[in-house]
Amino acid sequence: MKPTLYAFILLLTACASDPESIQEPADQGPDMAGRADLGSNSDLGLEPDAMPDADTDTPDSHADADAEPDMPVSKGTLMGSFENTYYYLAEEGAHTGEATEPLYDRECNPVATVSASFANAACIEGSARLDDGRVINYATSCSCGGPCSFCWAVMNPATHPWGMGSRGNALEPLRSWAVDIDVIPHGTSVYVEEWDGLEIPSFDGLGGFVHDGCFRADDVGGGINGNHVDIFAGSRSLWQALENIFPTRTTFNVYRDSPRCASPSR
Repeated sequence: MKPTLYAFILLLTACASDPESIQEPADQGPDMAGRADLGSNSDLGLEPDAMPDADTDTPDSHADADAEPDMPVSKGTLMGSFENTYYYLAEEGAHTGEATEPLYDRECNPVATVSASFANAACIEGSARLDDGRVINYATSCSCGGPCSFCWAVMNPATHPWGMGSRGNALEPLRSWAVDIDVIPHGTSVYVEEWDGLEIPSFDGLGGFVHDGCFRADDVGGGINGNHVDIFAGSRSLWQALENIFPTRTTFNVYRDSPRCASPSR
């Protein structure tokens, strides 16, 4: 006989001799059916405030756990690797010498007579500011005389305070590029990662902000061919400061159609 069966027979015998020893189980209520008695908080070694919550999750915690990580913003479509130079608005006040060089408009009317040093700078940069405050810009090649066989147009200071690009658009310091339009079409917005987040130094009322890496093809130049871009710095002083950051002939990857640049192509 197995021990469990033997013990059961002994129990029946004892109950038969003393029926009052058989007791009904205490009524634990309908909601306690099938549950073990866990005792009090102190029986579990817990302080009253230390009882675990039934469910500590919140909607926010689920949202944080399920949230997709931020995806990096695309740089755009790579156009290639480009080499930089700079240009700026030449200032008559930065040059000395006797005023001997006449500058003409496209009708061969005199615009100003300036020093040879300033005339040369204006021919190189393509736009310049006279001592009287007028901004002049290359208009066309002509045979009126004067240095570099250029004829000049006087700009409207309200619309073209820094000169004019190749399609009549206003030049914008630290945004406008002169490009080879067979490589970068005119008006194309472009993105350069190395400039994104760059703190631009402050000179001549320019700079003093953090660049976002976005530029625009606004201009052309006689010496701008292939994968060469000429960045319009605005002033000579700012150009010199930028040379200490990204010297002439620095190479950058250039991207078009970048979602990082809100300014549309034009």
